[in-house]
Amino acid sequence: MPHHFGIVIPIQVKDNISLQPALADVIKLLAENNQKELSEVVVSSDSHGKTISTFGDTVWDLWPYHIGDSEKSKLNFAFCERDQRLELETKVVCYTWLRVSASWKRAERVTVHTLFHRLNRLKHPLTFLMDNNHTSLESLSDPNVWRKFEHYMLQKKISQDHLSGIFSALKAITYIAESLPFDIGLKGLEPDNLSRILIKDYNVRTPQSIAIPQRLADLIYGKAIATVEEAWPHRHTLLEIRETIQKDYLKAKRRLDSEIDEGLINKFINNKNQTTKNDRKMDNKKYRTAIQSRRKPIDKLIGSLIKKTGLDIPGGSNKIEAHCNLILAACNICLVGLSGMRICESYQLRKDCYVCHIVNGQTFHILNGAHHKLSKGLKKDQWVCAPIAPKAVELAASITEHFRKDMLDAANKHEKNNDKGMADKLREESNRLWLSGLDRGKTPKITQRSSMALLFRRFSKFAGALVTEGDLKEFHLLNQNVHPSKIPTIDKYWNLSPNELRRTYVVFSSRHNLASLPALKQQLKHVSLQMTLYYCEGASEARQRDTRLDTELISMIDNCRIDFETDKLYEFYNSDIELVGGKGKVIVSQRESRPLIYSSRKTIRKLVKERKLSYHDTGVTGCTNGYQCEFDGIINGAYCVECDGAVIEIHHGKNWQKRHKKLVGYLQQNTPLSSGEYTHFITQIRAAEQVMLDLGLSFQSLKFERGTVI
Repeated sequence: MPHHFGIVIPIQVKDNISLQPALADVIKLLAENNQKELSEVVVSSDSHGKTISTFGDTVWDLWPYHIGDSEKSKLNFAFCERDQRLELETKVVCYTWLRVSASWKRAERVTVHTLFHRLNRLKHPLTFLMDNNHTSLESLSDPNVWRKFEHYMLQKKISQDHLSGIFSALKAITYIAESLPFDIGLKGLEPDNLSRILIKDYNVRTPQSIAIPQRLADLIYGKAIATVEEAWPHRHTLLEIRETIQKDYLKAKRRLDSEIDEGLINKFINNKNQTTKNDRKMDNKKYRTAIQSRRKPIDKLIGSLIKKTGLDIPGGSNKIEAHCNLILAACNICLVGLSGMRICESYQLRKDCYVCHIVNGQTFHILNGAHHKLSKGLKKDQWVCAPIAPKAVELAASITEHFRKDMLDAANKHEKNNDKGMADKLREESNRLWLSGLDRGKTPKITQRSSMALLFRRFSKFAGALVTEGDLKEFHLLNQNVHPSKIPTIDKYWNLSPNELRRTYVVFSSRHNLASLPALKQQLKHVSLQMTLYYCEGASEARQRDTRLDTELISMIDNCRIDFETDKLYEFYNSDIELVGGKGKVIVSQRESRPLIYSSRKTIRKLVKERKLSYHDTGVTGCTNGYQCEFDGIINGAYCVECDGAVIEIHHGKNWQKRHKKLVGYLQQNTPLSSGEYTHFITQIRAAEQVMLDLGLSFQSLKFERGTVI
């Protein structure tokens, strides 16, 4: 019987996961070197108590306790199998991390996601120990061994962030030192400082994810939108095509299996001497070929359905499945690429994730999802997306609907076999948006990242995204911190990756002033504006270059400025609108006997174009000082009111009226004030009162005595 020395997972994924703690028993078995019983210790089990992984397994599958990317729920210890003692110690460390607090910040156990990354970071020190014939993590406490390890890491020439992560993983072992039967020392280890010191001679930054050059992004995103628009009306027919192909495959497979079981053929069996059904091993390549030979011709099977859609499928009927996968890639680009969500967040999207909100007559397209960044468990959230989103969601859900049916059928079979944990897992995953069934003979599953990355590369070729010399120049402008291996090659197709969509979204939004930094921060679910700014690197440089290169735009903007200034100045001198302020009062006094130059719009325009006259609106006043302006109003708007170049119109006065009301209300609620605060507020209040008095606007003068508003 296996020993249920299970773990208590801190993540609140399923409330009914509850296993009795037995860390002391595991430590005791390790100390006694009782490998037989230790290997039988249960590491993970589902909510119904079925064992998923044991201590002796090379791969620990922790999916019952994990949220997010399923690929990161498995801990693989194969890299340290060549040293049995190091493998055991590494497993005990991981097991203990899951059992006790392993962070100085909070008294909580680590998540499976954190554990996955820590184990990956430990590969470097463990490989070093094995290469140098050390059989225990305790060897790192030896100063000589540690110096050699530092030299080993220097030779790797990895980035400071990566190096700091490796040292942080080792530091995390010290947090659980009291629970371990060995001591690696290193209690004074400072990961950030040490990594900074070690790489000072070759300062390597962590490479950023890539932003796609705009011409290539236009090709890829444009093709994705066009593909969704083209396929959406035929989504039900495409589903019918995929179901027909799948049924034909299963029919051929059952026919072949029946022939093998009846002994009619055995040329697919490698070990012919073994005759029992369980002993026979199939030659998979020959087996698949035999299934294919028993299937109907693809044109005869689905030819009429494809003609019904009218779609132009590259490669014809034989490539219909590949084309459906490209359609799914297009849907992913439309949703992820036009919302800025993380790839791991996109895997939380469900078939009913789209909602529409109308606020003040404006339509907002929203994706309902969840994220687990810096939160305990999944946190529900929303992302604003493009108008193509409803079609992309509906299309992706429709052409994968047969996978959902298969997963639900498989779930019912597991439940009949008392495997309720797997049944629950399949039912939950069947609602996800991105499903695949590459192996037709097996139950469909959530599309793996590697599979989606392959589809993205194929879609780039489908979109004709060939890299040009201009694209390469823009690539270097947008991506100033990139690994040399990521630099594209001219005349080759862009190697599109899912991780590029998020940064491309940010850079494009910032480059074209489509969103403010706080709005981008909210959309990206960042904790700080600094992180959002980091994602925006390269956007401002590209924006400046675009402006310099677009001479037609520059000329148009300049002409608009000249026309605006000319119209305002001509209106000031040749109408009876009420003006106050230093320059405004002078203009009013000159209207009856104004100089000739101000009587002609053509003359004023010529002077404005030559920069001899100017006007701009600061929001609190109009200003005619041009380059002589000292910009004191940036600090305090009252300085603009007192300026000799100020032109104040009635709409400025109303703005001052609103400001006066707000400032007086603030003072009434926040007295007494310091002298600095008093000076800042009272100067603006008195300036507002002067403007309102000159323009004849109603107001109640502020009375302020002894630090109190009267």
